[in-house]
Amino acid sequence: MDPLHRNQASLPDPCRVVTKWTGSMLQTWLLRRHSRECMRGEPTVSSSQKKIQMMAQRELEQERRERDASSAKFANDIKNLRVEDTVVHELDHSNAISAVKFTCELLGDEVALPRMRLRSYLESYLRGEMSEDGVVPATLMITSLNNMEPRKVAMETIRKYLQNILENQSEPKFRKIRMSNKAFNDRVLSVKGGREFLEAVGFEEREEDNGRVTEKYLVMNERLHSMMPDYYR
Repeated sequence: MDPLHRNQASLPDPCRVVTKWTGSMLQTWLLRRHSRECMRGEPTVSSSQKKIQMMAQRELEQERRERDASSAKFANDIKNLRVEDTVVHELDHSNAISAVKFTCELLGDEVALPRMRLRSYLESYLRGEMSEDGVVPATLMITSLNNMEPRKVAMETIRKYLQNILENQSEPKFRKIRMSNKAFNDRVLSVKGGREFLEAVGFEEREEDNGRVTEKYLVMNERLHSMMPDYYR
């Protein structure tokens, strides 16, 4: 019987398996058997043992050759490794993309421009409309010329300012915003249309002396404050 295979005859057909021992496993088995035989005083060498030892030696030699071949291939691959420079290929239709023009419902279909030029044109148009009813063009500036997150933060901050004024009519401190305030700069002044909206609802820039330095504030105009609708009070 082949010493490298288990006996298959006694196994049920669906479960029949053949288990091959590798050279290293066979070598370990031989060493253990040799130790047991030495302890029992049995002969250490027999014809069958020599045959098994030769088979184990062949297995180990085959493993060594395969390992050396794999190492040599890896070393050769590393030696010949090249890093290619990244080449950016311009798409054939890139010129067509740059020629795409956009329109704005507010400006009408007759104004068709590339995206960034249209945004600049729209901003100039809305600023030109501020002298009429500033609240509407300022609101359109906030919603049309800014990314979603800055726009959302600015509108929430402005809403809070106005809510504080309406809920605290007799408190002058709520009608004044220090322009050097970092949060105010980050949330409102950095957004296109933010300051314009505050000015449209009655805030004016003023300088006030706080005892040490003169600072700039946006202060709600008293006359406009007194004209606020009664249902807001």
